[in-house]
Amino acid sequence: MRTIFTAAARKDENATTSNKQQQQQQKQEWPEPNLWAESHPRYLVSDWDDDDNKEWGEELCAELDDEEDKVEKLFSSAAVSVPEKGKEKERLAVAREDGNVEASGSRSSSLSYSTSTTKSAIRAPKRPNSEDLSNEMSREDFWNEIRKEAETEAAKEPMLSSFYFSSILSHDCLEKSLSFALANRLCTKTLLSTQLIEIFNEVLLAKDSEQLRNNIRRDLVAVRSRDPSCGSYVQALLLFKGFHAIQAHRIQHYLWEKGQKSYASMLQSRISEALGVDVHPAAKFGGGILMDHATGCVVGETATIGDDVSILQGVTLGGTGKEVGDRHPKIQDNVLIGARSTILGNIVVGSGAMIAAGSLVLKAVPANGMVAGNPARVVGRTKDRRPALVMRTKIETREDSKEFCEIFAKAVVEKDKSLMAATMKMGPNLSYSSSLDDEPGKVGKSSSSALIEKASSPLSSEELVKQLDEKRRRRLRGK
Repeated sequence: MRTIFTAAARKDENATTSNKQQQQQQKQEWPEPNLWAESHPRYLVSDWDDDDNKEWGEELCAELDDEEDKVEKLFSSAAVSVPEKGKEKERLAVAREDGNVEASGSRSSSLSYSTSTTKSAIRAPKRPNSEDLSNEMSREDFWNEIRKEAETEAAKEPMLSSFYFSSILSHDCLEKSLSFALANRLCTKTLLSTQLIEIFNEVLLAKDSEQLRNNIRRDLVAVRSRDPSCGSYVQALLLFKGFHAIQAHRIQHYLWEKGQKSYASMLQSRISEALGVDVHPAAKFGGGILMDHATGCVVGETATIGDDVSILQGVTLGGTGKEVGDRHPKIQDNVLIGARSTILGNIVVGSGAMIAAGSLVLKAVPANGMVAGNPARVVGRTKDRRPALVMRTKIETREDSKEFCEIFAKAVVEKDKSLMAATMKMGPNLSYSSSLDDEPGKVGKSSSSALIEKASSPLSSEELVKQLDEKRRRRLRGK
């Protein structure tokens, strides 16, 4: 019995040794995947004799090609050179540069294999003209500029390279990149990002969304050119919530116009919650709009905003009371609306107008007019005919070097003087109000009227002595 077990053990040992020898011989005949990936060019597959092994090798080549292309794209998107691994790797790179071996899966020359890619080779992107983004060629050039900026940013911050790759470099157009960014910002546990990406792509890539796609690019150029804190198109596309709020509204407005009002209303609620901007889906926006900071902005249902308008934080375009129908402001082109401004009612703000920060506008504003105050009134004309583009608060006056605040403060002082003079002429028994819109004529005593009374009726020396004696007696009585 013991002999049988010993013989069986020897037989198993011999079989194991035979298998090891076969495996070693097989390794010599067939290149292993790791060794092939490091040191064997693709054309060695054609030298394999066995058909089964050749088919296996071709499948392995395809898989390794895909992995290698992914690595190449990742390194090229980060604008760093791929490290060399051995002489055969270097020879493969030279073969590719000479054109002997084709780099498969590369979509553009910016993603092709290169060992000489350096940070210094990346140039600053050129700003395309915001008024010339209608044809496909200029759109493609614009997208390429954004991709170059993403490569530069990935090189500066390697920890964010995967973020830039998934948000921009993995997409083939601006619309898909924007859908990805918006979906990840607006998604919830029940409203998945994949669902939002699908519906956003359907809207942005629809045949009847040509004007929408053009306005997206104009908005992006507006942020880059007007906001001094914006350093690149990539920063505006991925990080600025004002830009995101406008683009999300464009999508919800498209759905509203197509009859999908429930989905549009749901997006409105989510945008208000996530971005702090409440825009009704029915509101109409033009192109080239900047919503800087955007926190607290409210736009009503029947409001319209023209082209090249700049809006700062806390702006309200609202109605008055419970009116129905057309009840919200109409903002024409090239208007600059300052922070915390409120525009109420169905009024028109003319083209090129400027509304100072904190103003309450209840009446129509003329073209190229500047209004300020609560309630607002016209204080001058804008020095720049397109104030929304230059983002400056200067008005036409004899003292062009002064800013609006200085001029307005001087106007307040002059108004106070004229009101005081009018009050003094009408008599000492009339009170004086320092409000800009209040007129003198209200009966009543105040500290201001007391001063006016003393100034308008000078006392004689005897009367002054009597008054002083009377005050002394009153103090003594109080003690």
